[in-house]
Order: sequence, then C-alpha cells, then structure tokens
Amino acid sequence: MNTWKDDTRPDRIIDLVPQGRNRAFTMTELLVVMATGTSLAAMLWPAIQQVGRHARAVACQGQLRQWGLGFTAFLDEYDNPVIDAGSDVWETFWRRYCDRRKGLFLCPMATRHEVNTDDPACVVREAAGFGVGSKFTAWKLSIRTPTTPGHGPLLGSYGMNGTGLILLDQRVSKGRRVDRTNVPVFLDGASFDAWVQSSDPPPAFDGQLVAYSDIKSWCIDRHAGGTNSLFLDWSVRKVGLKELWTLEWSPLFDRRGPWTRAGGVRPENWPQWMRSFKDY
Repeated sequence: MNTWKDDTRPDRIIDLVPQGRNRAFTMTELLVVMATGTSLAAMLWPAIQQVGRHARAVACQGQLRQWGLGFTAFLDEYDNPVIDAGSDVWETFWRRYCDRRKGLFLCPMATRHEVNTDDPACVVREAAGFGVGSKFTAWKLSIRTPTTPGHGPLLGSYGMNGTGLILLDQRVSKGRRVDRTNVPVFLDGASFDAWVQSSDPPPAFDGQLVAYSDIKSWCIDRHAGGTNSLFLDWSVRKVGLKELWTLEWSPLFDRRGPWTRAGGVRPENWPQWMRSFKDY
C-alpha cells in the first residue's frame, strides 16, 4: 500500500530549491552598478537644481503678491495716503499689516544673514544695527526703528523703493500719466530700503555685498539673471538686471541715463559678469 507523501513540508520545500542559483553580486558587478548610478545622478543633478530654483522663484513672486494685497488694503482703507519710507504713514502700515507677517520679508533664495567682515562699511552698518545682505543673504535690523514691526532682530531679503509710492500723489506726478507697470515698489533687495539715481554704477562683481543704499541694493542675480519686483499696479514679474536702469524709480530718475542703450552704454561698459545679460 502506497502512503501519501507530504511534499509541502518546510524541510521538503528547501530540498526542492535548485542549488547553485543563489549567489551574491561580484565586486565588478557592484562597481558597474555604482558607476552607472553616479553617472545618472550627475546628469540629472543640474535639472533637479534648476527645478528647485524655479520653485523658489515662483514662491518669491507669491510672497510679493501678498505684499501687494497688503498695500492695496492699506491704501483703500486710508484713502490713498502717500507712503514715503520713514514717514508716520509708513510706520502705520508696518504696524497694521506687517506685525505678524515677518515670514513675508524673506525671499526663499535668501533666508540667512551673514556679515562680510572684509568690508569695513558692512561692519560699521552691522554694528549700527542695519546689517546689509547680498544676492543670497538677508539684511538684518537689530534695533527698534520707526519702521520695524517689533523690537528686532528682523531679517529680510526684500526692500522698499524709497520713492516709489509717492508717484501715487497727483501733486508729485503733476497730472502726468504714470506708467504704474514700470514703477518698482517692493522687490528683491540687499537692504531694507534704497534711493537710487540713474548714474548709480552696477556692482563690480557678482554677489558684491552692498554697504550703501543705491541701485546695487537691487542689482542682485538672485533669480537666473534677474530679480523679482512688485510694481505700482500691484503686478509682479521678473526684472532683468540691466532693465533696472530703465524703471521709473522716482519722478527725477532719468530712464534714458548713462546705463541704458538710449543713453549710449556699450556692452564693454558693463562689468564682465553682466555682459551676457539682455540689454535694455
């Protein structure tokens, strides 16, 4: 009489596994796999970095749009007052709309503050409580001022065009039609605020820290050849670095000044690091 044999027992299953097929990778195979993975990562890394920079640029423009909403709400509520940097109205705006919005001061590309100890002017400003930034670093206000929403320190990587909003005042524009799409109000910056002139020269090199409040505060290659700005019509867009000299910063700013094509600037007049950028 034949007895049924249970071939499903664990010990029997093990016996049925073919021998000689479970072997480890050789060192050569492992090196080939590692080399292939490294090559793929090297090829994909620039694309990954570009996607990350683009995402931060989009987030930056979103931040500036939030500022536009704040300015609009304030101007509507107070019947379009003239907001001049340092004025009582300016302080009211900070207290009313910015007190709990400190995060909006920071572009995602520049969230940390660093001190350029090689520049005596930067060291002096830092000691005075007005630390400057650069294209990838934030400025810092350490002391209580009329325009800070708290007692500090306050970090930021956007700045205020000190004379932009006064163009809302008809007494300043004198009935002249102001192209609000070309008047920068709040934008990527290396200082809290700045007043510019058409004769201001560009930074001598890429990433130069800014110790003084001129157009260098805005000429920072933070977003692939440009900087983001909120304009007086409350639109937001990327501005080419050379385009900065063609914007209407104030009623006295010459948009055909010496650093524009209309003013006769030549490609070789620009610092080496800016010559490949688009001319305006």
